[in-house]
Amino acid sequence: MTPHEAALTIMTGVTADGPTVFVRGEVDLASAPQLREATLDALSRGSKDLRLDLAGVTFMDVSGLQVLLSAQRRASLTGGRLVLTRTPPIVERLLELTGTRTVLHGVDISRDEAPAPG
Repeated sequence: MTPHEAALTIMTGVTADGPTVFVRGEVDLASAPQLREATLDALSRGSKDLRLDLAGVTFMDVSGLQVLLSAQRRASLTGGRLVLTRTPPIVERLLELTGTRTVLHGVDISRDEAPAPG
């Protein structure tokens, strides 16, 4: 894997479903603070719900999972929720292994229906 493939890229946008954070690359101890900042920023803009499009995530460790759980707690304080979309197998496996699937709301969106960042 090249350094370019491993880098974390985060883009935010507003879709018909509300604010969406598009995540690409590896979410690990080094990059988790970047994701945390993006989720907190998106939640501070007034919307109750936050969508995380994880289609481009190539790796996620417990640091990334902690960010997701923190964002879920933060959203729930205002009556909202965190919605994970297009979760790749690597993230699905992490959610299953840690038993956090029931805590985090997830929806499946096919690649054809998924909104593009913009």
